[in-house]
Parts: sequence; structure tokens; C-alpha cells
Amino acid sequence: MINNEKNILLLSLLILLAACNKQVTEAELIGGEWIAKAAYEDGEIIGEPNCYPFEEGFKFKDEDTVYNTTFAEDFSYELIETN
Repeated sequence: MINNEKNILLLSLLILLAACNKQVTEAELIGGEWIAKAAYEDGEIIGEPNCYPFEEGFKFKDEDTVYNTTFAEDFSYELIETN
């Protein structure tokens, strides 16, 4: 009985860790609307967003285009991998 509980706990932990991937893909972005909720200062979340022109939000349309609400205009984007 204890072995089964350990196995279930281990499997749950592995699923959780697999789901916590830092890599963002276009498929995860497309169709999503992103709106800034707060600003960062010294690593802390505080106050109002200060990320002009993105504080009013933007929407990923496809793998090349994002719509910026502030300018009411489409822009191209590219995902790059960094350290």
C-alpha cells in the first residue's frame, strides 16, 4: 500500500515538473491576449504597469504578428532563445 502511494506521489511530481517548462512556443501565444497588471521594481511587483506601449494589452494573431492595442496596429515579432 505504501509503495503505491509513493509511486503515485512520484508520478504526480514528475507530471508537475514536466508541465513547468520555461520555454514559450508560438502555439501557446497565438490567440492569447496579454495585458500588463503591475510594474516591477527591484524584483518586486508594485504599482501600475510601466511598459509602454504594452500596458493596454496586445494579442498574438499568428506566428509572425502581434496586435498592439495602444497603437491599434499590427507588429511582427520573433521568439529567440537566450540564457
